[in-house]
Amino acid sequence: MRHLIITAHPSSKGFTHKIAKTFLHESHENNAEAEILDLYNPRYSLDFLKFENIKNIKYDKIVDEIQDKIRLADNIVFVYPMWWYSFPGIFKNFIDKVFTNGFAFKNVKGNPIPVGLLKGKTCQVFTTCDGPWIYYAFVGRPGKNIIKLLCSFCGIKLKSYDILYSKSNRTENKLNSFLKMVERKV
Repeated sequence: MRHLIITAHPSSKGFTHKIAKTFLHESHENNAEAEILDLYNPRYSLDFLKFENIKNIKYDKIVDEIQDKIRLADNIVFVYPMWWYSFPGIFKNFIDKVFTNGFAFKNVKGNPIPVGLLKGKTCQVFTTCDGPWIYYAFVGRPGKNIIKLLCSFCGIKLKSYDILYSKSNRTENKLNSFLKMVERKV
């Protein structure tokens, strides 16, 4: 099993990085290959998507490199903070730039539903937020719906979606319990 762990938190001290490192460590303990791709690492910096004609999008070597990593992965793990009921803008830009027509899906003339090109892959999501769970009970999980749609569109099976609610109000024991849950999901 090969895991690609994609993080999107501006602070290297953010709890999402602890989650990613926990998943990485447990993967290695289980003799699985795993690597972390930090979207805030300048090496993986992606310009914002901009074009006048979608057929003339400028070639981006970093996008090719990231797509190769996704091709090699059996399981894609997204780890990010939830901001305003969604993910950080850098993560949305990553989706826009990387999960492209011809790589992640293809449109087939006469078929209204695209064909997912990443079949056989799974996805896990671990997200944190400071909002209380009660908000999500009434509003739902818009971030989860977007991830479910992305996975479905691309042929990826969403394996799990876990939220650590009210993170700032959690005790060290509760935070460690979440990390233990992450370990069990590897």
